[in-house]
Amino acid sequence: MFPLGLPVAFVAALAMAAFEVLRATLPASACEVNEAQISRLQLEMRYDTVKVALGCDGILAERADYGQDLRMEVYRWRGDAWPYAVFSATFYNRVMHATEKRWLRLHLELSEFAPEKSDETRPRNGV
Repeated sequence: MFPLGLPVAFVAALAMAAFEVLRATLPASACEVNEAQISRLQLEMRYDTVKVALGCDGILAERADYGQDLRMEVYRWRGDAWPYAVFSATFYNRVMHATEKRWLRLHLELSEFAPEKSDETRPRNGV
């Protein structure tokens, strides 16, 4: 029988590895944006205004030309949440017409069991 700490440590290490793989897919923007910055944005802002409001250039993720008068561009910024946060904005002719925010915020905490009453005992085998 393995000590209880070994499976827990293995699961934690596996989860951390999965989170690092997920974080590797984040855009490599020069800054991290937060939800307060994003909430101040409005549709139909020009790209230069959005860039100033967020603090840096976004990473161009997609571009499509629909004729000589229409260009669509999607820019992405890394968010400040852990383990994963990305903000995307779609611009037509450098004017923002759509946004998408994907935020996954986890809080992990490890605490020691401390019985509050003298008759409580430490749980055995997770029961």
